[in-house]
Amino acid sequence: MGIDKRTYSGQAYDDIRRMIVAGELTGGSKLVVKALEARLGLSATPIKSALLALERDGFISYWPQRGFSVLCVSAEDMADIYELREAIEGQAARRLADSADRLGVVGDLIELLDRQSRHAMEDDLLRYGDVDIEFHRLIWTAAGNRRLSGIADNLIGQHRMGTAFTSLVRGRVGLALAEHERIVDAIRIGDGQQAEQLSRDHVRLAAASYLNGSANDGCPHIGR
Repeated sequence: MGIDKRTYSGQAYDDIRRMIVAGELTGGSKLVVKALEARLGLSATPIKSALLALERDGFISYWPQRGFSVLCVSAEDMADIYELREAIEGQAARRLADSADRLGVVGDLIELLDRQSRHAMEDDLLRYGDVDIEFHRLIWTAAGNRRLSGIADNLIGQHRMGTAFTSLVRGRVGLALAEHERIVDAIRIGDGQQAEQLSRDHVRLAAASYLNGSANDGCPHIGR
């Protein structure tokens, strides 16, 4: 019985994406198929397929005669990402607030908020950031639009490439938690318009905090 080759391509995609988002492969790093073969224990075919998909999804770039390299996310890129996230996060929150199943999701969101608060009190910004992604991802997936969730997941992956959680503006954490609480309250009472507006405001304020505090990104803008 033959083995579905798409399984290996999917595995390669997930592994390389994880390494990029986690910072194991940094912005500007060259992606060499032979090196990835040895690291992932896969052949060249699924790895090349994964690299093409990662380029389409905005995680890596391709330059003629240079090959593939990890995308270097600049401050300008981050502004674009935040702009798209604002629209998507708002739509997802509205859909969830308008859903008849929202109350079951609200309990899970409150549990994530409690975990975020604990990590903030412990000054563990890495874990705080991980739970922050869980919080937003739950809203995307519970909104009931699979394409919206997939787009949002790619955007947050690119967002993580552009900033380390340890560099977050510390005064922003308490404000972000309060904003999350208001979003959950709007979802709980089924106020879709308010949930959308609060979510948009949350992303806009996060963008201002990051972009106002970001220095020269230092990305090698080869060919740009």
